[in-house]
Amino acid sequence: YRGLGRREAQRRARDILEKVGLGDRLDHRPDQLSGGQKQRVAIARALAGRPSAVLADEPTGALDSDTADEVMQLLIQLNREEQVAVVIITHDPLVSMQCRRRALIRDGVLFEDGAGSDPAPPQSAGRDHRHPPRPGGHDAVPAPDADPQRRAARGRRQGVLRGALAAFTNSLREAAHSLLRERLRTTLGLLGIAIGIASVIAMISTGEIATGEARRQFEALGTDIVTINAPSSRGSPGIALDDALALAAAVPAIAVAAPVIQGGDFTHAGQRVGNGSVQGVTASFADLNRLELAQGRFLSDLDAGSYWCVVGAEVAAAIRRIGTLDVLGAEVEIQERFYRVAGVLRGREENYGLPFEVEADESVFVPIVTAERTMPDAKLTLIIARAAPGAHHEAAAREVTDWFRERAPDLELEVRSAKQLIAQMESQLGLMTLLLGAVGSISLIVGGIGVMNIMLISVSERRREIGVRRALGANRGDIGRQFLLESIILALVGGVAGLALGTGVTWGICRYTGWEFFVSTLSVGVGLGVSTAVGVFFGLQPAHRAARLDPIVALQGG
Repeated sequence: YRGLGRREAQRRARDILEKVGLGDRLDHRPDQLSGGQKQRVAIARALAGRPSAVLADEPTGALDSDTADEVMQLLIQLNREEQVAVVIITHDPLVSMQCRRRALIRDGVLFEDGAGSDPAPPQSAGRDHRHPPRPGGHDAVPAPDADPQRRAARGRRQGVLRGALAAFTNSLREAAHSLLRERLRTTLGLLGIAIGIASVIAMISTGEIATGEARRQFEALGTDIVTINAPSSRGSPGIALDDALALAAAVPAIAVAAPVIQGGDFTHAGQRVGNGSVQGVTASFADLNRLELAQGRFLSDLDAGSYWCVVGAEVAAAIRRIGTLDVLGAEVEIQERFYRVAGVLRGREENYGLPFEVEADESVFVPIVTAERTMPDAKLTLIIARAAPGAHHEAAAREVTDWFRERAPDLELEVRSAKQLIAQMESQLGLMTLLLGAVGSISLIVGGIGVMNIMLISVSERRREIGVRRALGANRGDIGRQFLLESIILALVGGVAGLALGTGVTWGICRYTGWEFFVSTLSVGVGLGVSTAVGVFFGLQPAHRAARLDPIVALQGG
């Protein structure tokens, strides 16, 4: 607190303790000292800053006569040898008789001032303690400089910098020691911050991973994909099947088109074997959506109007659980008609986040012509197409719109290219990531409030410690800085722990889902930055309260 280096402060503490006769008690704790030894420690503490005067209020109170004589002899010795003025307040006349000058105060009025004889001259001239040492403990006179004013200014700057650095280092060290002493309280504060940071990192990272995974799956279909959507409302007629089948041949910018009709349930042996839907498709649907076969074949153009079907992997597994081991050739009932299984699809990951969901594992695929004839309530509202090589996606969308406007002027269509779909998908998933981050931030705020509560309780429990520090020379800034640093250390260490925890949670999610693992740099920056801000924000009030604490009240334990 006085700007000394750590070594110089320890050396001075040892010297003073040896002068008061406690050189052999340096490794003892306060509860291992007697009453007289504690009084000696108090005197040594008062002399640590090399003051010009010491105020001793009843220094011999509650001491036996022998110990009281030792304390008085020590004070007289310090007065003579160290040139320290000692002012003693006492009700004991035997103590007052040992002082060179006595003042009697009754009812707050000074009415007698008795002066005793001057003591013997000091045995040692010592040093002039009326002038405190410069910060850093360096007392040697610097070498003369050609410019005394510049030398003085440089010395002041260096002294201020050394003092500020020493003050910050000491505050940081004391804050760390204080946190280590109260391990349970510190652990609880760290836990709250760590959980909050882990939530932010895990949720933001998971959101970005999901966005990247959806983008990767969409790009696997090809960036030349074009989707044509018609309204699915009850009054809308939908897209005419003939127009959809003729799209690729009529529009040069479209190479392949795969219309889809969705609707209806399916059973096997009278039992539901999937939660998906019946999808009427063409032969090009499998290629456009990267569907792979585990058994049999996919539907061909020759199957138009027939009752063949292809089932997904989950549907096939459900059929086997019923008792039909050979799925190929088994019958699936749709709309009171029986379809024979021509192929079984290989299991695959769904394109979650895309504007259209295939749900291949849980669906049954039938020829689109058959679906239109047997499912009158189902409407064709989606066409998945691939642009021709070299065709610009905007030109392809424009040509498709113009062609359908000629065929069905009243039909409202939404034609979107792959880049538009990807941008829309990323925007939607980006909003989801922000929402996840906001949810995680709530737990971080709760953790910050917990840190503030812990620090406020710490201020109440450490009132006497604050009073002792103020008595040693700490000002309000020193006390406030220490408590603020404790909050920041808690937040930073909790942030690092939360980073490790959030990374582990993210890894576990990716391991479970099979996604590619990475930790979002945005989440790390946001997490550590917010944890520091939480430490500062929620540490200001406890630090301010500790700094404003009256030292006298604190020492009295009030």
